[in-house]
Amino acid sequence: MKGFTIHHALDIVDGMISPVSTTVLDCIYLAKPAAVFTEQTPLFSHLPQIAGIEDVENFIATLGDSAKMVDEPLLRQFGNLEANLAHAAEAVENFMLHELSRTS
Repeated sequence: MKGFTIHHALDIVDGMISPVSTTVLDCIYLAKPAAVFTEQTPLFSHLPQIAGIEDVENFIATLGDSAKMVDEPLLRQFGNLEANLAHAAEAVENFMLHELSRTS
């Protein structure tokens, strides 16, 4: 398991139940359903909330429902992954170029 990451795990699962975490976004970006433990966090309040075994069973029962595969509200809020990565790369490049010009 050396070198195994959350992304490797997400590649082989049908969905994820997680505490409120950025891994929820990783799962959503892979078009897989996600649920969160009930923590009263408004960010993921529209996702299935897990407070007990019955909630877990209900979530597992819906894993085959392809209509629930893409979480549109979160994707609208956080944006397209490729565009976000391009924006981040551009910001890093601009920062590095600015720092380089300051030290030259």
